[in-house]
Amino acid sequence: MEFNVSRLLKEPVGAVRDYTVAEQVKLSDLEEECWVQGEVHLLRTERGVLAQCSFQTSARCFCSRCLAPYQQPLGFTLEEECFSTVGRVSGQGLPISDPDSFTLDEHHILYLDEAFRQYLLTSLPMQPLCREGCLGLCPRCGADRNRAACTCPQESQDLRWSSLRRLSALSATRSREA
Repeated sequence: MEFNVSRLLKEPVGAVRDYTVAEQVKLSDLEEECWVQGEVHLLRTERGVLAQCSFQTSARCFCSRCLAPYQQPLGFTLEEECFSTVGRVSGQGLPISDPDSFTLDEHHILYLDEAFRQYLLTSLPMQPLCREGCLGLCPRCGADRNRAACTCPQESQDLRWSSLRRLSALSATRSREA
């Protein structure tokens, strides 16, 4: 996702541009492309451009219970100020106070791919599930219990946990009655 903001930088602070995005974005050399839809709102600031975006996409995840790959739908907002590296009138290089900030290149092109990638990664679930009731893998034989019942013998119950099991069963019974 790239936007030429050279005209926007020539306008006064507070000028805006709005764009609709619907395109494939490649997140890195190792990952496949993902389809992105959304809105991009660019606001001229004193030091550059403020990008306020709303995106909908999906990412390939692996279920934390059964390890099956699936597509996780995601929606998130992105808000970053991107600083000019070159003066719009003088053409001279400008100092950047924060080296980790997003910048415009020397041709006043705003690239949102890296910001998109970072926001996408932080919006992924910590424990992705392919579906709510995923049964996961058998801890003994590794069979996917979503596809077929496991034939492993049931483990003997540890008596030290019996009080907690009774309490859990009682709590489940009461929640079903309510």
